[in-house]
Amino acid sequence: MSKFVSITSEVVVTDEPFAKYLRKGNISAAKKGGTFVGNYEVAPDEFRKYGIVLPKGGMIIPDIEPIKLKEVVSEPERLREATDVRNRRSAEEVYLNQVKEMLAKSDISDIQVLVKDGSEYHNIGSSLWHKSFLVRDEETVFDLHSEEEPYRGLSDDKSYKPWRTHFTALEKIENFLREEVRLAEPRKLFADRINQLIERSHAVGQQVLGEDGWDRPRVELFLYDDYSKSNDWGFFGHRCKRVFSAHRIMYRKKLYELTEEDITRIEGEIGKRVEQATTRQEMLKKLFVERLGVFSYESRTYEPSEVRHSFVDGKVKDDSWTERHYFLGKEEVTREEYEWLNTFLGEIKVPDGHIRVANDTHDLLRVPEMPGRNDVLVVVGKTDSRRGVWSYGEWFRGHPSECQISFWHKGTARKLKSVALNGQVQESNWVSLGLWTDPSEIARRALRESGMENPANEYVEALAEVYRRQLGK
Repeated sequence: MSKFVSITSEVVVTDEPFAKYLRKGNISAAKKGGTFVGNYEVAPDEFRKYGIVLPKGGMIIPDIEPIKLKEVVSEPERLREATDVRNRRSAEEVYLNQVKEMLAKSDISDIQVLVKDGSEYHNIGSSLWHKSFLVRDEETVFDLHSEEEPYRGLSDDKSYKPWRTHFTALEKIENFLREEVRLAEPRKLFADRINQLIERSHAVGQQVLGEDGWDRPRVELFLYDDYSKSNDWGFFGHRCKRVFSAHRIMYRKKLYELTEEDITRIEGEIGKRVEQATTRQEMLKKLFVERLGVFSYESRTYEPSEVRHSFVDGKVKDDSWTERHYFLGKEEVTREEYEWLNTFLGEIKVPDGHIRVANDTHDLLRVPEMPGRNDVLVVVGKTDSRRGVWSYGEWFRGHPSECQISFWHKGTARKLKSVALNGQVQESNWVSLGLWTDPSEIARRALRESGMENPANEYVEALAEVYRRQLGK
């Protein structure tokens, strides 16, 4: 008869510290039979009634096999999970039935209830979620309820934890549906005008110098919310794509309602902006053509509004960043103006004898004559040996591109006497033939000879393509 207490589901339920110890351990077969519970913690003395407590952590439980112990440990957790799932599904059913009744009474036919399952990824794994929404043409217009699996950290004890649930108050849903009914006619009445406002606000030049993305220089449509509260709607507001789901309109940090007065007010604001933008666009395009599509730029470094310190040494973190600001002559352009102007780049003819560099400023580069065309390479090395005395002669004389000598080979290097280029004996007997055969190396050499000490790769590749065609490669 065993001297240890048998481990059953009842034991796991009533002795929670022991159950937690088992859940955190790695359960596997012990070397001499029974089960080994791998746990870095040393078990307390009261656990000795279940098995052998190991002095360096873990236990050996002789009277049960690993598969059976895993089943016993997980059974209460499976019951907790089943109960939690059953309760959540029951509550969801009651709730969504109430929502559907409210939908039916409101007589809104183009909104449906949709239920989705998904997962959320984080640094050490993922967690699941189950949510329901009100949707119109596959676009979510209102969040109903959500169920989220608890986040489990590295020290989690593997026990089942009930999911977090949140149900939007029925009163808020009722207010949403009431607004939907109220806005049904205004949306139909103003749909064309609002869509035109959106289109016009996306014209280039709506964002002016000094403004950034937070200034919201576009007409944006917002979903239902409690707009009586003061809030940063540009950041917190939920946007939608279609006029027939919109509850508010935002333009340049201001909220507007779907009324004749507000629509007219936005039309006036955008009309002024479009007039200003049109005049500026004409001026910028003229400058762009005059400068043959070439920009200049200025790098500006910005500091964050808040200073952060390192958790390790307490020093201030460098969170600064650098941005390029583009110019046409002395005229600075916004990022969207820069992108708009680039659409006309293909219309500008590249001057003869020049190439366009594929960089952000679209620089023009004069094509220099391919260097080294008339170079003469003379290689002298050992030719014969008589009675231990070597004689020397020319191994090669001609243009370096025709040379087939493997200068990098050790045996070859020991036999070389001299290497001369254009009559000038070189300090090293090793020659990089790529300077005459590799278009990229030839281009890099040409740019250095023209005054560029460290030519950028974009310049090298642009010129190399020209030389590649000339060499027939």
